Amino acid sequence: ASGGLLMTCGLSHAGSPSVDESGSYGLHGRAHHTPASLVSVREEWVDDERIWGVSGVVEETAMFGSKLRLTRELTGKLGDNRIVISDRVENAGFQPASHMMLYHFNFGYPLLGEHTEIVLPAADREVRGSGALGMDGISAMTDVLARASRWETPDASIAETVYYHQLRNEAIDADGMAQATIANPSFPTGGALGPVSVTLRWSADTLPLLVQWRMPGAGEHVLGLEPANCRVEGRAAEQRYGGPFMLQPGESTTYKLELIVG
Repeated sequence: ASGGLLMTCGLSHAGSPSVDESGSYGLHGRAHHTPASLVSVREEWVDDERIWGVSGVVEETAMFGSKLRLTRELTGKLGDNRIVISDRVENAGFQPASHMMLYHFNFGYPLLGEHTEIVLPAADREVRGSGALGMDGISAMTDVLARASRWETPDASIAETVYYHQLRNEAIDADGMAQATIANPSFPTGGALGPVSVTLRWSADTLPLLVQWRMPGAGEHVLGLEPANCRVEGRAAEQRYGGPFMLQPGESTTYKLELIVG
């Protein structure tokens, strides 16, 4: 369920360590470091296209606790700079189970540079974290929010900031997907500089929140784009926002994400 670029956090819990009436939970829960089972790889020709796929199952279960099952398939085709992630999460138990889901897509240098632009979907925005106010003397919230769409050279004095982007209806396309794009007009490739962009698309009905982790620090130079159905303050805090999302026994929900390099 995890990798260098994509890490899935959640199933029972996502976000900061938390304690509630059901027990205690570590950072982002257990699913992101639980090995998958029933792993399979396929390649086949469909008409004139070479299709590939990798699938597997991750289960997060506990005695007298929730029993959630994630079935994942990654697919693509030869010559297409696109990876599609299709997930299904099922409550395989006999009691209602809370379900928190957050996808980390982490990007760094050389995609991130002083000329990089981050194109975000239409959303109601909120900011939190130690870097939210007072950073470089900026205290106006409009200026802090404007930083979400910019990048800069590494700076050891910069603290991390988390942005919440609650999707608006106009952010959702005819396929029910929302998207964000990272564009660098001066990406080093083939001994020259040229434009490169990475676009992340996701199913907006099941992932209505984009969490953006912004950390342009020296030695810790990373941008996280994180489609989610929850915030990152932990399971107990999620109750203040009307959550967490619940799955009834035998109920399932699906997620679709696409990563496109252009």
